[in-house]
Amino acid sequence: MFFITSFILALAATTAVSMPAPKERRDVRMARRSAGGAPIIGNTTAGAQLNASTVPFTSVTGSFAIPTFAVPAGDDPSDLYIASLLVDLGSVFCENGIIAGIEMGVDNGSQFIDAVWTSFPNASTNLFPSVSFAQGDNITVSIAMTNATSSTAVITNESTDETSTVAIETGPICSQAEVAWMIGSQIDDSGDIIPFVDFGTVNITASAETSSGPVDISNATIVTTVQNGTTIASASVEGDIVTIAFV
Repeated sequence: MFFITSFILALAATTAVSMPAPKERRDVRMARRSAGGAPIIGNTTAGAQLNASTVPFTSVTGSFAIPTFAVPAGDDPSDLYIASLLVDLGSVFCENGIIAGIEMGVDNGSQFIDAVWTSFPNASTNLFPSVSFAQGDNITVSIAMTNATSSTAVITNESTDETSTVAIETGPICSQAEVAWMIGSQIDDSGDIIPFVDFGTVNITASAETSSGPVDISNATIVTTVQNGTTIASASVEGDIVTIAFV
């Protein structure tokens, strides 16, 4: 916890926890708009992203079990490894989007799990209070617009019956806001990507709503993590299940 808090404070001015750096956020926007749903290749995220149509999104939810995670085989166990399992409302296409979810990692052999949320444009990252986690716990994370200027992020540990809720003042989230279910890495204060923990395979039960009701996510755009020509994490969507695998 001490390290993560310090790390978040160091990054707050430049990048959101587990979201692409500004250049990659621009690349994702360009790829998503030009390709019309073609797969996206990024170097910090993997998962599924669904773009807004004629009716803006009002909420996004993801439910999953926190996976067993470890230092990747053959890597230095004394280094830092992180992966964040997130839901997203508008952080790619809007100036004031929100991400929320679980950050899991290994720092010099010690494992940690925290619940985090980040709001834009200031990219301030915060911990959800009064909730604890362990590998294997069943988690639900949601972000919902509550009115024209604010949203609510909620994380529930279904295994321990703990819930934490935060109200977030963002101003109006733009009508082009996307929703997404992602695994993301972090960028350190030197601009380097912190490697993923080996998180195995994660299945996310995904849902999103507009003012007209629930939407079909089966045609969401797939995002794959590729670094230096090597696929690090892959994703697929079947029905309402987003599957993300460490390769």
